[in-house]
Amino acid sequence: MAAQPEDPNREDGAAPDADADTLADGDWPVPALYDVHPDEAGSLQVENDAPARPARRFPPRVGAASLLVVVALLAVLGAVALAAWSSSDDDPTGDTAPQSRPTTTTAPSTSTEPSARPQTEPVPDLVGATFASASSRLAAAGLELRRRLEHSDRPEGEVLDQSPAPGASAERGTTVVLTVSDGPDRLSVPDLEGLRAGAAARAIGEAGLELDLRAEHSPEPKGTVLGQQPRAGASVEPGSAVTLRVSSGPAVELKDVPDLEGLTVASARSRLQTLGLRSTITKVTSSQPAGTVIGQSPGAGTEVRAGATVRLRVSSGPTTVTVPDVTGIDESSARARLRALGLTVETVEEPTSDPGEDGLVVAQDPPAGTEADDGTTVVLTIARFG
Repeated sequence: MAAQPEDPNREDGAAPDADADTLADGDWPVPALYDVHPDEAGSLQVENDAPARPARRFPPRVGAASLLVVVALLAVLGAVALAAWSSSDDDPTGDTAPQSRPTTTTAPSTSTEPSARPQTEPVPDLVGATFASASSRLAAAGLELRRRLEHSDRPEGEVLDQSPAPGASAERGTTVVLTVSDGPDRLSVPDLEGLRAGAAARAIGEAGLELDLRAEHSPEPKGTVLGQQPRAGASVEPGSAVTLRVSSGPAVELKDVPDLEGLTVASARSRLQTLGLRSTITKVTSSQPAGTVIGQSPGAGTEVRAGATVRLRVSSGPTTVTVPDVTGIDESSARARLRALGLTVETVEEPTSDPGEDGLVVAQDPPAGTEADDGTTVVLTIARFG
């Protein structure tokens, strides 16, 4: 390094600043101080009455600490200038002339920007969709969901209505209320066990349900409800069928009625009793021997329940009558009397010489007073004159 010239303004004994370069006094003149004032004639007079100042060198001697302070000050000034430039660039009322931007990365501006307008979405049409599908579509649109259940004849889970309406503009996060079908209103099955079938059927109809009747043999009285399905108190849809098991009485055993005609009444009744059947007897007049079965109802081979009754017609034997005396009367009168008693009449003619006997009964067989069976034939002899 070249030797530094001696500073005439430095006091004797002071050490020169090794870090400073020096200039000659003539290379950096320092202006003097002047006094300007008017004189007596009114003219301006300039006098250099400033005290003499020692010659200075430039740049002056500056220590390391002073340099750091200067550098820091310059950095602060630069940051302030950069912030002012950024503000003027974002100012809506600022100059529109293009300005150069520094290429260095700067800190984000601390100025407050106007808040963005809320984002809106059209509400999708969800009526008729399933609840699961509607939930997915609302989530995709950034909308919230609230469900309200309502009984309906539409399938369970189907969207019946919505609020806001389809197409309405809504901000993201808006809650959309969906009315969702919970299926038809449920009904409670009444308690029907032990009722008579007629009363149970009326109760089912009044409850809005259908009847399914199943008869089965039981010791319980005929027509008694033995059980039901679904059980009492069960929750079912309107119009559901309720199955009732109803007693048809004890089990019935069918029997074939045997052929009893021609048997004695005692034999016929014994056979019926062996089969578990009852009998009644009606006596009728017949040519068959008394006590003979001459008819039955139901007829042979008919199926009847155990304990049924078979009606038997039993002969009481032939009926006997006393043959009246019809001699001496005309033929027509004799016929009438005999037929009225259940007798039949045959006639034969016999000539007579007495004109008064002509057409009269002159003989009969069997004779009057004879006991004859019902239907016995009486032969009359009729006289004929000439």
